[in-house]
Amino acid sequence: MPRLHRSLYAAVLLVALIAPPVIAKEVPAPAAATALAPNTIGAVATVRVAVERPEDPSQATIAAAVRSARRHLPAVALRAVRLRAVELGVAARVRVGALVALSDQASGPPYFFDEADGTFGPGRYCGRTRQQIFRTVNGQRRRTGRFRTRFSCRVPRFATRTVQATYAIDGPVARG
Repeated sequence: MPRLHRSLYAAVLLVALIAPPVIAKEVPAPAAATALAPNTIGAVATVRVAVERPEDPSQATIAAAVRSARRHLPAVALRAVRLRAVELGVAARVRVGALVALSDQASGPPYFFDEADGTFGPGRYCGRTRQQIFRTVNGQRRRTGRFRTRFSCRVPRFATRTVQATYAIDGPVARG
């Protein structure tokens, strides 16, 4: 094994042995997000709504299209989470009752990427992009190490929302 690979392997092994206890101390698991009250059923649903591409994409028109798509998200998400709770209730043979708690802050990874937030930063859809310059030498494409920049706008395809809900259980489903 080459020296570089051995030292890299040793560094990764050292981090793997030391890091988990440190991470476990600094970031405790959220107990409230995982525990449900008795006689309740919880469900999580993630929904996507398509963003209409404007005829003339600019910062203002893309932001308006994303706002328009995000207006539809709450209603679609509520229907989806209710449907998911009913599916879970049918599997558990219980009847789903009234909504007890609702949150659009679902527990999960802390760095969720949503392309509707903007490629060039939060709420920014237009900016300068770099494109590598290639040159053909002896029939092969080679990178020159230089870049061309141009102004472009990127329209997100979807706006996304994750909803977490807790419903009361009304009792067992009547067997028929």
